[in-house]
Amino acid sequence: MELENSYKYCRSLKHIGMEYPLLAASILPEDKKNAIAATLASFRIIIDKVHDSLGESTIDSLNKDETRAMIKEWHGMVEDARQGKCHDHDVCLALSDSFSKFNLPTHPWQDFSNALNYHLDNVTVADEKTFNDYCRWTYGASMYNYVHIMASQNHGEGYTLHFKPEFLSEDLAALFFITHTLTDIANDLSSTKDGVIFIPQTALDRYGISKNDLFNYYESGEIDNRFRKLVDEYYHLGREYELYAREKLVLIRGQLQKEDWFILDLLLNIYSNYLHRIWEYPEAIFHEGYPVDPAMVFINAMKLQKDLGLNFKQDLSSLLSQSVA
Repeated sequence: MELENSYKYCRSLKHIGMEYPLLAASILPEDKKNAIAATLASFRIIIDKVHDSLGESTIDSLNKDETRAMIKEWHGMVEDARQGKCHDHDVCLALSDSFSKFNLPTHPWQDFSNALNYHLDNVTVADEKTFNDYCRWTYGASMYNYVHIMASQNHGEGYTLHFKPEFLSEDLAALFFITHTLTDIANDLSSTKDGVIFIPQTALDRYGISKNDLFNYYESGEIDNRFRKLVDEYYHLGREYELYAREKLVLIRGQLQKEDWFILDLLLNIYSNYLHRIWEYPEAIFHEGYPVDPAMVFINAMKLQKDLGLNFKQDLSSLLSQSVA
C-alpha cells in the first residue's frame, strides 16, 4: 500500500516541459508508466525546492551554500534509493522500486545536479556549447530515463534493454529542449526576479538582440525581423534533431515493441507540429502560447496504428485533446 501511494503521489505531480512525454506514457503498461512518473517526480521535487528558495530573491542575494547543500542532500536521497534505502519522502519508495525493476543508472541525476548548480551562478547561457551542456543535463537526463524505461522488454526474467538509450534520447532531448526554450522565453523572463534567458548569448548577439529587447517583446507583445530570424535558425536546428531521431528510430525498430515504436513516433509528430507552429507564429511566444493542433497529429497516428495493428484510438483522442500552452 505504501508503494502504491508513493506511485500515486508521483503521478499527481505536474512536469513542466515534459507534459507530452508523460501523457504519451499514459498508454504504456502500468510498470513503465509508473517508473516514468517516479523518475520525473524525483526531478520535480528538487526543482520546486530550488525555485522556492529563490522566491523573490535575485541570484546574487541567494544563500547559495544552503541551496547547494539542499541539492547535495537530494542527490544523496537518489543514490540511497538506487541502493534500496528509502528516506522519509513520498517519492523515495516509487523511485527505489523503479531503480530495481529497470536497473537505471544514476548519472542522469548527477547531470541534473549540474544543471541546478549552474542555475545558482547564471541567468544567461553564454554560448552554444553551454546550451548543449544544459540540454544534456536537463532534457537529456529526463529523456535518457524515459527511453531506457520505455524500450526495456520483459521476457519473464525481468526487464532488459538491447541498445544504449542515449542513441535515441540525445536527439529527442535536443528537439524538446529547443522547442521549449523558444516557447518558454516569456515565462523564463518573468518567472524570477533576474529574468532567465536560455537562448545562447552568442545567438542573441548574431541578431543584435539584447535582454532589454526581449523584455520589450514581452511587454508589447510585438516582435521584429531580428527575432523572426532567431526563431528561424532554431526552428531549422530543431528539425535537424527531429530527422536524426527519425532515422535512428528506423535503425532500432527491431529492438522495440510496436507499442513503444508508436509512442516515440507519436512524440516526434507532436513536437514536429509544435515546432512548426512556433515558426509560423513566432509572435505567439509573447501571447497565448502554442497548443498542438491535434487533427494532423491524430491523422498520422491513426495511420501508423493501422500499419502496426494497434488500437489506441480512445486513449489517443483523450491524449491529444489535452493541449499544452
